[in-house]
Amino acid sequence: MGPQDLSVSPQERPLIGVARAAMAMYQLDADYRHQLYMTGQETLVIINGDAPAAVGAGVVISLTASREDHAPDAKYVGPCGTGIEAHRTAILDERENAASAGARLFDSEKRSAESGDALRIRYAAQTATLTSVALTSAQGLEKALRHIAVMIGADPGKVVVKPNLSFVDAGMTPEQAEALVRIWQAGAISYQTLYENLQREELASVERTADDETKLSNLESRADLVDVALL
Repeated sequence: MGPQDLSVSPQERPLIGVARAAMAMYQLDADYRHQLYMTGQETLVIINGDAPAAVGAGVVISLTASREDHAPDAKYVGPCGTGIEAHRTAILDERENAASAGARLFDSEKRSAESGDALRIRYAAQTATLTSVALTSAQGLEKALRHIAVMIGADPGKVVVKPNLSFVDAGMTPEQAEALVRIWQAGAISYQTLYENLQREELASVERTADDETKLSNLESRADLVDVALL
């Protein structure tokens, strides 16, 4: 079972983009740290003079010209580190690539002004999304459970696996929920559509159907009327 279908043929991993970006960041970081180290390892250079016997703290270096026209000089030289900033920028770019590759798993929506052909081309050019992985996993589990049902003498047709396709927190605000109810009250949408939207935003139970919710609401309404009558 692959990330996109039940085929046994190997498919590209959903997070391959994140893995490639992570490897690139590791390589760039190694080069970046190596350059930082090398820029701090300067070398003492003596010009027109003899090399000192020792260098370091507490050592006095005295230079004598070998000839009158040769002025002695001493200086430290080292790599200038011109590639450090470029490596730092490349690491930040790869970090953005990793974030983009990870976020692409959530990309299951059709963008505005995007035709059906463009949508198919975009999906064909990328790896699986979380939705396709969840649907494929549910299909594979359902198929396996149906085989088990046959072996134990149960009805395989009654085996149904419904995947949870909610991967992020519910985003409907109270104001949006109120506006949705007003749209339903105005007759623009059916109660079934209203309830499905509430389920998708986790404001209504996914374990109950719209009919079950209506029956439960009616029972509560009748119970409230009985309580009022008793008072």
